[in-house]
Amino acid sequence: MESPAVTKSGAFARRTLLALTGVVTATLLLAGCAAGSNDAAGSSSEPSVAVTATAPPALDAPPESEEHALESAEAKLAEYFVVLNTILGEGGVSPERINQVAVSPQLELFMDGAKNISDNKMVMTGDAISTVTASSISDGVEGDTAVPFGTATITTCFDGSPRTMTFPDGSPAPRPQFPRTLSTFTINYLPSMGDWFISDQKSDNEPC
Repeated sequence: MESPAVTKSGAFARRTLLALTGVVTATLLLAGCAAGSNDAAGSSSEPSVAVTATAPPALDAPPESEEHALESAEAKLAEYFVVLNTILGEGGVSPERINQVAVSPQLELFMDGAKNISDNKMVMTGDAISTVTASSISDGVEGDTAVPFGTATITTCFDGSPRTMTFPDGSPAPRPQFPRTLSTFTINYLPSMGDWFISDQKSDNEPC
C-alpha cells in the first residue's frame, strides 16, 4: 500500500491530502456518522488518556515545538488510517492490531466497529479521500505527567463517495447521510509509550 501523500500549506495550518486505499467510509459508519448513531463517536477530547494499548516501544521523541508535534501527530493519523484500512479491508479480523496506533476511547470504538464489519461479512470496494482542514496543538497530560505540546486536534474532511459497502448477498450496506463529512481527531503523545496515539474521534454529520 502506498504511503499517504502529504501536502503542507503553512507551519501550523496544514491542508494534508491522505489518499487512502482502505475503508474510510466504513470508519464514518463506525464513528457514528450514520443516522442515529452520532453518540457513538465519543464525547471527550481531554488530553488525559488511559493507556490500554499494548504497542511495542516507538521511536518518536517527545515533542519539542508546535511544529514538531503537529508533524508527528499528522504522521500518526496517516499511520492510523493505514492500519485501519488493512484491518477492515480484511473483513475486520484481528482488530487488536489497532493497538499500535490507538488508545481508549478510540480503541474500543474501532474494535466494536471492526466486529460489526466482521459479523455482517461486509464487502468494501473503492477508494476514499481524507483531507486535513484544520489542526492545532496544546499541552497534554498523561496521568500526573504534563506533556508540553502533547495534544493535537486535527479536523479532516472525509469524502466517502467513491467507497461502496455491500453485504454478502450484494445488497448495499447503510451509508452516511452526507458523502463528505467532518471528523475531528484527538491525538496524544504518551511518555509511557514513547509515541503518539489516536485517542478520540468526533463526527457531527456536518458536511464539508
